[in-house]
Amino acid sequence: MAHSAQHISILAIALEAGQPAPEWVHLVPAGTFRGADGRGPFTLAAPDKVIATSLAAVAGGVLPIDYDHAIDLAAPNGGKAPAAAWIEELQSRPDGIWGRVKWTPAGAAAVEAGEYRFLSPALVTPQKGGGPITAVLRAALTNNPNLHGLKALHMNGAEMDETQLAQLREVLGLGADADIAAILAAIKALKDGATNPMSKVADALGLKADASADAIIVALHAAKTPDPAKFIPATQVVALNAQVQELMAEKRDREINEAVTAGKLPPALKEWGIALHKSDPAAFRKYVETVPAIVGSDPANPPPPAKGAHGLTVQEIEICQTMGLAPETFAATKKEG
Repeated sequence: MAHSAQHISILAIALEAGQPAPEWVHLVPAGTFRGADGRGPFTLAAPDKVIATSLAAVAGGVLPIDYDHAIDLAAPNGGKAPAAAWIEELQSRPDGIWGRVKWTPAGAAAVEAGEYRFLSPALVTPQKGGGPITAVLRAALTNNPNLHGLKALHMNGAEMDETQLAQLREVLGLGADADIAAILAAIKALKDGATNPMSKVADALGLKADASADAIIVALHAAKTPDPAKFIPATQVVALNAQVQELMAEKRDREINEAVTAGKLPPALKEWGIALHKSDPAAFRKYVETVPAIVGSDPANPPPPAKGAHGLTVQEIEICQTMGLAPETFAATKKEG
């Protein structure tokens, strides 16, 4: 979908001299109209959409009223552009769009003293010199309602063609059919996000992007000082682990010694039993339950004489059979012990 370049046209609306600065000002006439210099025609076809677009395109949702269009003419060259007033609300009426104004003291004084006689709104149109109005960007107090010779303004005076609009859409991540209103809204959103770096901190803390400074500080303190009901200090965890390991070692030594005394674990296999207990206590206990006691493991009851070349007793041979060991292997282990 093709889009023509967007332009800002400056018109002029008369103010009554010597009267108090008005709370409401008429910014855009209804229907179709022309400027004092003959430019146009301009058409206000969708006032509610124009109002929404206008408020979305400016920071804080307020439109400035400056002096002599300083924002467009002086500021780009380093000049000052103070506000005479701020348009805080836009309203659609049968005769067009009106704005509720909050005047600065200097702006109100200038109007009431008759120093300025005209209000000149800056209107956005899709084509140079006229067309349907898409937004109101701002307004200015002026004494030059004769606009002959004034050029249409756009982005500080430069016209933007379709190629530049396409580049803006791409940079902002918008679709190819995004109009100037969508582009302005995206730029505003980007600007608002860039001026609020704390939004990233809030997001990292699991808060909303618009979280207040107090909420962020509370969340930071909570992160620095964990809830004692949910976390145990690392030093206590280490100490508890050491105690557990000590208790496990005591229990292992007791079960090993009981197995040796009961004749379930020959002294020659004590180290093997310790290693088995460390790696798999359940397997060691199962072994003790299933293996027969070695008769004569008690010094008061010596074992029957050894049989066979390996020198093992009948009970020791039974142990070998239970454990699946060759008698020679058991005998060799016994000698090493």
